Amino acid sequence: MNYKLLRNTLWAALLIGFVTFVFIYENKQMAYQQGAVKQSALVIAPSLWNLDRSGPVDYLEIACQLHNFEQIKVYAVLDQPFLEIDGCEPTMADTILEKIGLIAKLNLEADIIHNGTRIGTLSAIYRHDSVYTHLYVLFILFLIALIIQYLYKITFAKQTLERRVAERTQALAVSEER
Repeated sequence: MNYKLLRNTLWAALLIGFVTFVFIYENKQMAYQQGAVKQSALVIAPSLWNLDRSGPVDYLEIACQLHNFEQIKVYAVLDQPFLEIDGCEPTMADTILEKIGLIAKLNLEADIIHNGTRIGTLSAIYRHDSVYTHLYVLFILFLIALIIQYLYKITFAKQTLERRVAERTQALAVSEER
């Protein structure tokens, strides 16, 4: 097989694999984060029903850290602010990637329901930093491509060497017969 054809096919396959990974990962990540917001709304529903501001604070602080929420706001019925929790401050790298558009801030919302009645809304600002995962996967795929290319080159060089040795051995045998 031609080396250039193999190289181009390999890079095309890895690119298609990477794009497929990004598409699937993004969909799963967004579904997971939306599920986390809905779960948080379910957990704090009794506290909102009882108008207990201190009850859900610890839970929501942990949710901010665990799910990379920049901020969580809880609104009571009629969109009255009930509670606001700030998450961790972004790192310097996050801030830079945010400014160039690689990290987006998304607003996720879920209704807070108690006994089948909507009693409020939970709104979370999610810092969508999956770019780090994408870069890790891209780096791994790049390393895999290099390894495969070098293995092909070594195999091709070995076959070439074996062919040349066989040719020279045959030429030596012919020259010795004279």
